[in-house]
Amino acid sequence: MTNEIITKKHKETMLTKIIDKLSIPYYRIGNIKNNIRHRLFIKHFIVKTELNRYHWHDTDERMLYANMQLLVEYIEKERPFEIVEWGHDDESKNVKNTMIKVYTWWINYPQRKKEIDKLLTDWYNARLADGPNIIENTTEDFITVLNAPSSAKSDKLFKELHDAEDNLAKEEQEMLIDLIKIRKFLWT
Repeated sequence: MTNEIITKKHKETMLTKIIDKLSIPYYRIGNIKNNIRHRLFIKHFIVKTELNRYHWHDTDERMLYANMQLLVEYIEKERPFEIVEWGHDDESKNVKNTMIKVYTWWINYPQRKKEIDKLLTDWYNARLADGPNIIENTTEDFITVLNAPSSAKSDKLFKELHDAEDNLAKEEQEMLIDLIKIRKFLWT
């Protein structure tokens, strides 16, 4: 019974695809100018995240960058504070304040990442000073450094690094939540 349903569904979709290929709906012909313009020049359907395209980025990072970049584009390109009156009621005032708060946080975000990278470098250098003298920079050497006994200084740096990463992760979560709460207002 289940196989019959799947086969029937598959046949229907194949038939639908064939019919769609043979017929050319009006919106494909009648709107050629806009289709070409949006497909080749405007590309409003693409979100440029400014992530390094030659590195791996997990889904959570891509999601953060994409959502924040959409807010940046909205504020910088659509200029909602010049077009929309945001002071007519309390809700719109709160939305404007939230937009500014999230936007400002995102503009300062790269500096926060640099601070964490510096803490990571300082911690690794402290671990390197704690561990055996290593000449080559290989994976085995890195693991040897990590497994060596640690000093109070490297432990303190590790705690600072861990706290900074946790705080940044909490901030990212809060800002994404705030952005989602005002999502319906992001239009001009």
